[in-house]
Amino acid sequence: MENTFIYKIKNKIMLMILLASIPCLLYSLYSSYRYYKYARNMIVEEKEALAEEMTQNLNFQLGYYENITLTTYFNETILDYINGGDYREKDANVEAYLKGIVNSEGNVESVVLELGDIRYEEGYRYHNLEEYLGKHREAVLEKKGKVLWIPTETMSARYHSDLKTFALARAINSREGTVGTLWMFFPAQSISDFLRYQRLEQEGIDFYILADDGRIICSSRSDRDGTVIREEDIPEKPIVVTMQSKTTKWHTTVVIDSQVIFRPVEALQRVIWILTFLSLLLLVLIYLYMTKTIFGPVQRLSQGMRQVSRKEFEKILPHSRKRASHTDEMGMLIENYNLMIDEIQRLMLEVREEEKAKNEEKMKALSMQISPHFVFNTLNTVRWMAISNKQTNIKRMIESLIALMKCVTYTKIEEITVAEELELLEAYIYIQKMRFVNFDVQYQVEEETKGFRIQKLLLQPLVENCILHAFRGRKQGGVITVRILRRTDVLHIFIEDNGVGFEPKEHIGVQKKEPASPEEHVGIYNVMQRIFLSYGSDYGVELQSKTGEGTMVHLTLPVVKGEAYDSSCGGGG
Repeated sequence: MENTFIYKIKNKIMLMILLASIPCLLYSLYSSYRYYKYARNMIVEEKEALAEEMTQNLNFQLGYYENITLTTYFNETILDYINGGDYREKDANVEAYLKGIVNSEGNVESVVLELGDIRYEEGYRYHNLEEYLGKHREAVLEKKGKVLWIPTETMSARYHSDLKTFALARAINSREGTVGTLWMFFPAQSISDFLRYQRLEQEGIDFYILADDGRIICSSRSDRDGTVIREEDIPEKPIVVTMQSKTTKWHTTVVIDSQVIFRPVEALQRVIWILTFLSLLLLVLIYLYMTKTIFGPVQRLSQGMRQVSRKEFEKILPHSRKRASHTDEMGMLIENYNLMIDEIQRLMLEVREEEKAKNEEKMKALSMQISPHFVFNTLNTVRWMAISNKQTNIKRMIESLIALMKCVTYTKIEEITVAEELELLEAYIYIQKMRFVNFDVQYQVEEETKGFRIQKLLLQPLVENCILHAFRGRKQGGVITVRILRRTDVLHIFIEDNGVGFEPKEHIGVQKKEPASPEEHVGIYNVMQRIFLSYGSDYGVELQSKTGEGTMVHLTLPVVKGEAYDSSCGGGG
């Protein structure tokens, strides 16, 4: 439980750092996901447009070749030959017409025309032509003159052992009906050639021209032309865009490898993970730094406060010896804590000194109480002797002395009212007048102040100084004035005389804790010490004197209201 406080601070600070970091990480992941979806949609839209454009171009190009095959019906010489029905010998015009097609169209490998038992061949001579025609002739005749596009197959030629070729075929009709077939052969690569300008030459993108049965007419992977597309040819999780040709009914298919296409996204994800790792590493470094500069000093402060609660006042070493402790807030806290410990120790020392001084004063008072009963009994005997001999002055002097001694020896109360203090002062003055007759005492006391409480016998030493020193060597009588008044929360007491005065060696003021040495001003010194020990340094004594002009002692005390105690002080006369 000792480290609960520091752990709470750690937890709160680290939680704040995590709460500040998590939104950034979530935003990065969300941005990556949004970018992935955006990139995917953009790619799909782009490839759909590309596939549509490829299909349109393919339709246009293949439609052009379909139109070429129709020219047999627009050439009157050839049309007459077809309608004539005599196909026993080859016609030179037909041969020239077919040869013109092969020579003028670079993508046409070969043209074959069957009329009756005669077969015209221009371009490549295929060794397996008879097998090929027999395989597809029935399907062509079923179309009854409409074009049939035959998917890519491998053809054997004289100079080219294997040619991947697709074909256009249609039945030739005369007025009598179907009389033959026309075949036009194209290299599979020709489609790739006139689609090459499209944006297809990109890593991770394959295109296929596919028949309904999955046979590849042509593709970006020419080694697969003429075969059926296999499952392993399709990458895992591909993006596939397909458009169907209205001319050939073939499918233009673009297959996109998402792993290749989204490599930038993966790179971004890697950057995010790297940043996440660096963020975690930064958090660890922040934690270590804060442990050294904040958590550690706070823990030491917490331990120091617990030591103070156990009354163990020890300083805390600064967390860095290499730099001044006040260069940061934690250093300032530790420095101020150490200053607080110094101040506490100083105050404790002052309290001990004050208690020691008070005890010494009590010991002095106790030492004065030696055999008090014997003294009082003796004084009472003298008093009764004075009464018996009708010595009124002696009787009153003895009663005044008894009152003073009872207040000093028997009464444990430290404070009495101003009225009680004035009664004791009157008793002391009566005794002194038996010795000195050259002085008189006047009182100027505000009625309100008589109920305030002050230290007992506080005025007697000051009046005694006036009696013993102020009027020494003077023949005419002197006057001692005692003025007591209140100003706000301060009680002011003035003891003034019109005596000889003197030039003090130093100013004795309220703020001086050691106003003078006891050898020079014993009475004032004792009064100042008592005021300082009882009320603190805000109150005290101020002395003003000048040779030939008298002396004034000014006491400042706190206003303490109270009633008189049932004590032995007062009433000495």
